[in-house]
Amino acid sequence: MTIAPAPWPSGADPAVARAREVPPPRLNRLGRAVLNSGARARAQREVVLPRLERLGGDLHGCGVLEVGCGRGTGAEAVLDRWKGVDIDAVDADPTMVRLARARLAGRARVRLSDMTALDVPSASYGAVVDLGALHMEPLWTTALREVHRVLVPGGRLLFEEIVV
Repeated sequence: MTIAPAPWPSGADPAVARAREVPPPRLNRLGRAVLNSGARARAQREVVLPRLERLGGDLHGCGVLEVGCGRGTGAEAVLDRWKGVDIDAVDADPTMVRLARARLAGRARVRLSDMTALDVPSASYGAVVDLGALHMEPLWTTALREVHRVLVPGGRLLFEEIVV
C-alpha cells in the first residue's frame, strides 16, 4: 500500500520535499514481532519512561506527540504515567496505525504520517516522544528538523534509541 504524503507546511525545507519521494520504512514480520513484544512494552513502561522522567521529562501540562507510535503501547504508557496529558501519535505503517487506534480507543489521536513530514503547525507540542523509531528512518536528520519545528520554544524531545 502506498501512503499518500500529508500536506506540507508552507515554506517547507527542500530536504523535506525530497523526503516525500522516499518510501517510508516498513517492518517485516521479525521486526514487528520484536518491536511489538510484550517485553518491550513492559520495559518502556517500567524502565524507559521512569528514566526519562528522572532526566527532566515530566509531561504534565504538555501537549505531546509520539513519533513512530507502532501499535500504541508507548502512547498508552505515557497516558497512564502522566494522567490527563493530551497526546497525538503518528506512524508511517498503516497496520500499526490501525492497531494503535484500536488500543488507544479515543484516548489519543492517531494518524498515518511520516515523521519527516509532520502535518501539524509549527510550535504545536511541548514534548515529542520517540520510543525507538528514529533509527528506522533513513532521513533521520530531516525527521529531527521536523521534531524541532513542531516543538514550542523550550519544548523537549524525549527519546529512547538503539545506539551502537
